Amino acid sequence: MDFNINKPVPFDADKTEQIAYHYQQIIKLLGEDVDREGLLKTPERVSKAMQFLVQGYEQSPEEIIKSAMFTEDYRQMVIVKDSRAWKAEIFTSAMNDIMFFLMLFFIIMSTLLNPSVVKLDLPGAKSSKPIHKKEIFLSVNKDLKYFVDDKQITFDKIEPLLLSERKKDNDAVVVLRCDSSLSVQHLVRVLEIGTKLDMKMILATRKN
Repeated sequence: MDFNINKPVPFDADKTEQIAYHYQQIIKLLGEDVDREGLLKTPERVSKAMQFLVQGYEQSPEEIIKSAMFTEDYRQMVIVKDSRAWKAEIFTSAMNDIMFFLMLFFIIMSTLLNPSVVKLDLPGAKSSKPIHKKEIFLSVNKDLKYFVDDKQITFDKIEPLLLSERKKDNDAVVVLRCDSSLSVQHLVRVLEIGTKLDMKMILATRKN
């Protein structure tokens, strides 16, 4: 971007459109309605705001300083006194959008840092207790797909994998995360593996 203090900041149309598209996809992935009136122009505003914030990478400090210099023949000091002509304006629309997307960023990152992000409708419970030992997350979704710490595996691979983890840490605890729509028999099949390996298994629930 070319810097000119007397002109609005120019934005590359193609770049603005591409960046705005990705922000729009983020909004969709988080379940928001991108066609909602309050969000229609948010991706474009954030795109322009981000370009404005990083425009310094493409600017020359020397050119910016020189753009504020001018020639004057007068050689005496000029002092401006009692000048009350000033006007301060703060436009927060773009900043609000940036804060909104920063919030989304931290929500996404906190989800990624969660030890298990397989989406399940867990059975409910009125109370829960924290676990302070090494946890191995074994998840079973409604389609009977099995995951160990978010890595999908087949049912026959569960036992050797848990056995391998037990050899690394004999006190490891298996946190069983089953979708509430599964039958008891499917739960029993997995619990039998824990009994066979003499590993402690805990059923994960959501607090009601």
